Amino acid sequence: PTDLDGPLCENGDRLARGLLLGPGAPHQLISVGVAGAYGWTMGSWYASHTRVGEVVLEAGRDRRIRNSESVHELWKGESAPTSRLTPGQLRPAELRGPLGEHLAGVLLSEAFEEPGEVAICALLADSSELHASSQEVKPAASVIKLLLLACALDPSTPTPDMGERIEIRRADYAGGSGVLHTLDVGLQPTWRDLLRLMISHSDNLATNLVLEHLGVDRVNDWAAAHGLHGTRMAGPLQVNPERWTEAQKRGERAQTTAAESARLMRGLVDPNLGWFDAETTRGTQRLLQAGIYRDGLLRGLEAGELVGSKGGWISTVRNEVASCWDAEGRWLGTRSVVSSAHPELGERIDHSTLKTFGRLGLAFHQLVVAPPDAPTTS
Repeated sequence: PTDLDGPLCENGDRLARGLLLGPGAPHQLISVGVAGAYGWTMGSWYASHTRVGEVVLEAGRDRRIRNSESVHELWKGESAPTSRLTPGQLRPAELRGPLGEHLAGVLLSEAFEEPGEVAICALLADSSELHASSQEVKPAASVIKLLLLACALDPSTPTPDMGERIEIRRADYAGGSGVLHTLDVGLQPTWRDLLRLMISHSDNLATNLVLEHLGVDRVNDWAAAHGLHGTRMAGPLQVNPERWTEAQKRGERAQTTAAESARLMRGLVDPNLGWFDAETTRGTQRLLQAGIYRDGLLRGLEAGELVGSKGGWISTVRNEVASCWDAEGRWLGTRSVVSSAHPELGERIDHSTLKTFGRLGLAFHQLVVAPPDAPTTS
């Protein structure tokens, strides 16, 4: 028997259960007679999924009668009812390298409007940098999962073998994002599966299993050894207070800075930083590009762009970091943005912070992919 699920990875995104289907193959098509909200008429923009095109079958031939929407059609006409970001909101600002001024221009343009407190770090392959309040410690949200991944991938860290299976127990279940908590007790994903789900699906249960094997102290020691003194893990995510660590009982939470989360992501995907070899960074690049959430910094980019991100919400704080690569897989740049003290709670798909992150991400991407001529000095 086969379960037929949709692309949203949620409990309700299920078309059928227990179907008797023959052997399938990659890219094989399945016809569903009644598709409901998957079709155009009842379709929506939920979770940033564009509406599909329509094809008519007539006399044994197919004919397209409506094109699929592009992501640019999804966001066109949007505007945030907020004031323009001013230099005062970006203090202290620091620019470096040939494109530093251009980076500042992007951030101070109408592409970025946000009523909350903003911290930004942008790093480019040509050594250009922009720092704006980037050393301020903020709640890390799901960005902290990058720290666990880095610690787990370090050859000096004792971890299970990539193919070793880890059994999921009832006591392991966690709330929030992910898919493992919707599955049956006793499932045995591999260590590699857990690392992948932790990043691509931001799975909290997978994250907690990884943390259990690594240990909070080892993760924090790894961060400190790599100069990430403002980045720390406190304990398991989205669990009952009975499972909190002593640090969590004291009110501590996972934390990072915009500068350190940008440097952490760069270390994971750019072998030139020297943290990981080329094979490991290529694997991490593919993992980040496979992420299912594109509602923030990647919001305005086409699906085929070589980009990847990690981010999340904690109350009124949005923390996200994203990178982009060229066609040969070379790292081009990373941007990390934190919006805090926003007047509205987060997590809505139409939240103004997500929209402004999307405009910022698009403007940054265009600058990095097609950079202007850098100014020269005599």
